Order: sequence, then structure tokens, then C-alpha cells
Amino acid sequence: MTLAVGRYTRLPRSYRGRDIMWWLDRLGLLDTRIEDVPDPEAARRQPSLQLVAGRSLDLPVLQAIGVRLAGRLLNIEGTTLRFAGDLALTTTAAEAKLRRVLTQCEDRVDELGLGGWLDEPRPPVPLAFDRGLETIDTVRSGISTVVWATGFRREYPWLHVDVLDAAGELIHQGGVTSAPGLYAMGLRFMRRRKSTFIDGAGPDAEELAAHIAA
Repeated sequence: MTLAVGRYTRLPRSYRGRDIMWWLDRLGLLDTRIEDVPDPEAARRQPSLQLVAGRSLDLPVLQAIGVRLAGRLLNIEGTTLRFAGDLALTTTAAEAKLRRVLTQCEDRVDELGLGGWLDEPRPPVPLAFDRGLETIDTVRSGISTVVWATGFRREYPWLHVDVLDAAGELIHQGGVTSAPGLYAMGLRFMRRRKSTFIDGAGPDAEELAAHIAA
């Protein structure tokens, strides 16, 4: 199996015996407001967390069971797949962010004196890589199936109001559009980093309700 790797956010499923979402909540990272980040659009384009239920399933785990890693898929020429040589850059960036978050976790442990009732810290499994694969011939490699996991794009064909930009995205300020009475909820980093999460809807809804009431 071969995996083409794009930009991603690497975090463990759990750290020191606590779910990573527990840590993100304790660190206040999920409550970060959109007006407090230097580049809101870049923040909204950040990759989602690569998490599965109950255990970590990141690149080192996949690599350990024999998955070959490559950079982004550039193009297909006949039966040849060509990949970008950006695997090292992508994984290094993800590793740096992982280290920053875990350092913040340790700082929080010291600040609150939690060390006595948390598990001992375990360093993340390192990723062994080089430039990654550059080309693969699907016939010679015996590849018969390609799974495209390229995300999705929002569409509003039912919304006949002039509130969309050139890319078809909703133009809004914290969920408030320019059309009277038209509001949004649950958009990526709408007001807070957790705006798309279940527990992010409440605080956003309260603020939108106050705006509507005013």
C-alpha cells in the first residue's frame, strides 16, 4: 500500500493517559478566537486533526505495518503516478507542531501540579523517511485500486442570495452575513477554533443570539 501525504496535523490520540482533546481544552487552544490569530484565512485552511477512536493512527504507525509514503500526487501519465518531493517538508512541519503542543502540555502539568496523577510522558514514535517515492508504475507495482481522499468543498446551490465569494464560499463575519436575517453556524474557525466541534456551537450561538437580539 502507498499513501500520498499532503499537509496534516499530527497529534497523539492520548497523552499521559488523557485524550488529546482533554489537553487541547485545558490549554485553551480550542477557545482561540479568530480575531486573535495573525492570519485568519490561513488558520481556516489548517488541516484537520488526524485522529481515530481509541488509539493513535498516524504516519509512523502506518509505516510500521508496511505502508509506503510519498509526497503529494502531482499527476498521472499513463500508468505512472508522479509525486512531489515535499514529504520531508510536510512531515517536518507536522512534527514541529506536535512538539510545540506537547511542550505546552508539559508546561501545564508543571503549572497545575498534575504530574502525580498522570501517566509518565512517552515520546512520540519517530518517523523514518527520506524524500519519499517520486514515481510509481501501477502495473509493475500491482496497484489495482486508487482511493481518492481529497476532502470536500461546500456548495450552496439552494442559496439565492448574493453572499458568496468567487470561490463559492459564504462571506461572513463571525457567522453574520451582509444579507439581513441570514446567519451561519458551524463554519470552520467561524468565531473560535472549536466552531466546527459539538461543544463549539453553544458559545457561538450565544454570541449570534445576542447580535440578533440587538
